[in-house]
Amino acid sequence: MNQRVFTSVFELYQAAALDFQTRATQAIVARGRFCVALAGGSTPKGVYAALAQLGDVPWANIQVFWGDERCVPPDHADSNFGMARATLLDQIDIPFDHIHRIKGEMGATAATLEYQSQLEVMFDGVPVFDLIHLGLGNDGHTASLFPGQTTLENPAWVLEAFPNPDLNPQVARVSLGFTTINAARAVQFFVTGTGKSSIFAHLGHGLYPVDRVMVPQTQWWIDADVLNGLT
Repeated sequence: MNQRVFTSVFELYQAAALDFQTRATQAIVARGRFCVALAGGSTPKGVYAALAQLGDVPWANIQVFWGDERCVPPDHADSNFGMARATLLDQIDIPFDHIHRIKGEMGATAATLEYQSQLEVMFDGVPVFDLIHLGLGNDGHTASLFPGQTTLENPAWVLEAFPNPDLNPQVARVSLGFTTINAARAVQFFVTGTGKSSIFAHLGHGLYPVDRVMVPQTQWWIDADVLNGLT
């Protein structure tokens, strides 16, 4: 497992923002654009707030997507897009048509089809993101791919998803599937806090959906609390 361990979440936020800037610049030089799928959650929120403060990020050539979304309006408190808009997108100069959100307010089925159409327009064949941000839930889910879901083996690019009964908010979701995630050039997991330690300790044994991520360039960005909770 390729780990980057930070003494504090603040240090992680700053390093991840700088890494984003570097990856974007390199991808644009190589291929003319940088395609990234953002994540929800408190740690990505800190990363995006740090990213908003950086200068010299080539936003004019960056295409922004999401790895998953709750089926709520974009201004809802549970919206992953809404979080990214407030912390990052409203703070930067990025072309409006470079923002490709999942329209959760349409409902899971319609939003899945609409997002699939967006990906078909932007990519030739299976979407290949330059970078996908992911998290790790307390039940081992990543994006909106949950333990025990029958859809985990589905080869579709985009899937409808429903959380486990003990996970809130209890709303339908739309998620990139593993076909799309595993086609990415790079994946970064952001995991912080002792609350994730027990799940983190059991990764790699096929117990959780996160173990299905097979991208060679996968990095785990964690803070010291994750490791401290293992002892």
